[in-house]
Amino acid sequence: MAKNIYQSMNIFKIILKGLSIYFKNFVPLSKAMLFPVIGQIVGVIMILLPAFVVSKNLPKLLPVETLSDNLLMVFLGILLFTLPGFFVLTKAFWDYMIVMVSLNSMIANILKQNHLKDYKIHNQAIKLRTREYLLLLLLISLIWLIGLTIPFFIASFSSLLVFFLCLAFVLFILAIVSIYLSLCFQVFAFENISPVKTLKRSWVLVEGNFWRTLFLGLVIMTITSLVLPLILNTVVEKTSIITLF
Repeated sequence: MAKNIYQSMNIFKIILKGLSIYFKNFVPLSKAMLFPVIGQIVGVIMILLPAFVVSKNLPKLLPVETLSDNLLMVFLGILLFTLPGFFVLTKAFWDYMIVMVSLNSMIANILKQNHLKDYKIHNQAIKLRTREYLLLLLLISLIWLIGLTIPFFIASFSSLLVFFLCLAFVLFILAIVSIYLSLCFQVFAFENISPVKTLKRSWVLVEGNFWRTLFLGLVIMTITSLVLPLILNTVVEKTSIITLF
């Protein structure tokens, strides 16, 4: 019954329902996203800050005339200082990729029990299938890689106009394919099937709801790519944050 109710919702009711779930469960969902998001920011700062400090103080530590003779040492020194940041960034990014999938089962748990007990259980369920998940990501990447290779292959023996026409056509096809594969993370979260079958299952699920999926994706993309960045930019411009960075 609940499944039919959610399937019959229009796009805006789905978005409002999602926002309602998020704000009602803000604390547990924020805990799940805390390190994957903040960790990436911290990792970038841990990379840029030591590099900035070293480059700023390098002339004081090493004479300019001897710099060319010690480039390898300087490079290794900067690498040593920034390596912890790379580790933090990589770990946070991987956890973010895990949460992208596990959030689906978290929301399902909230809808079923009205609360989220332990987000780590949902993350662990995905981590136990790391090999399958990596293969799924590889397949999705290969689809785009192969698609984008075609125009550049054609460009080697055709005109610039043909290249751009081919590139536009390939991007259009890849966009359509991406819509049909947009539910692969949800399928992976709920169905213990192979990566190839996951892609096929996503295609079947979207097949009868293409325009609905497209419109929902456009609305969400508008909110996350235009509205929220505009608000963030306004806040940054009105404060001294940009000066600090």
